[in-house]
Amino acid sequence: MPQKSRRSFHSQFTISGLWEHQDESQLQVQELSAEEEKWASVMEVDDEKERNESKGVDGENFNLKLDLPMIGDLFEMCKSFCGPRNLSILFYTILRYLGLSWRRADDLLRSIGANTCETAHKWAEIFISGDIEIFQAEGRGAAKAFAIKSCSRKLADFTAVDLANFIDTTFYELTQTSKLNDTLVRSIESCRLDLRR
Repeated sequence: MPQKSRRSFHSQFTISGLWEHQDESQLQVQELSAEEEKWASVMEVDDEKERNESKGVDGENFNLKLDLPMIGDLFEMCKSFCGPRNLSILFYTILRYLGLSWRRADDLLRSIGANTCETAHKWAEIFISGDIEIFQAEGRGAAKAFAIKSCSRKLADFTAVDLANFIDTTFYELTQTSKLNDTLVRSIESCRLDLRR
């Protein structure tokens, strides 16, 4: 079982009321790795201030309502506006800037349905190097042409799964990478949404 992220540890630490018990909090801080210890000291704030800032309009704690599936849903909504690649690169660069390890950033990105760290790192390197033309050129349009061609056939056997598989194979051809697991680059649900548009 992977270790908890700093953010979930901090949320659990704050919510559980361990700040009142100095002995228990000192034991937990000692159990942290060097990286987590650095962030635990940075993230500690005054209890009253944190309680006041984290409460929403209705007075309930915001952190209690927040979970990874909800973040994944928000990611899916934002993906329709600017694309999964750009969002994945943005999340990846922010997580790495904040000091999150590659492995933990990859786990987080995978859990919300974003691109892997390997892909995001490759595109972040292109952006940092200043090749804006390469960064913005996506080679898109083939999925739309594939969907139109498949729907115009006499046989109506075209599904969102077909589109997702086509996008998956085309992605790996364009990026010249190999597929490591069975997950699709673009989920079947998002392809179904694309076909409804």
